[in-house]
Amino acid sequence: MGTSRNSRSTGEMISTFAFAGMAAKLTYNALEWDGGLLAHTALWLSAIACFLGALRFPLQAIKDRRRR
Repeated sequence: MGTSRNSRSTGEMISTFAFAGMAAKLTYNALEWDGGLLAHTALWLSAIACFLGALRFPLQAIKDRRRR
């Protein structure tokens, strides 16, 4: 369908680092959390979502390779 891009724009790289940084921060907060279960679960789910956001380009590349 489309052509694959190996180079990423500056904005894409910045957002990847932002996702990775937030994943690290949320993971740290979840590990140190002493509050309620609901907030603890929300921290972990947010950390996982940010981690997957940081990996969106490698995950897309794997999906594209498996599709061929």
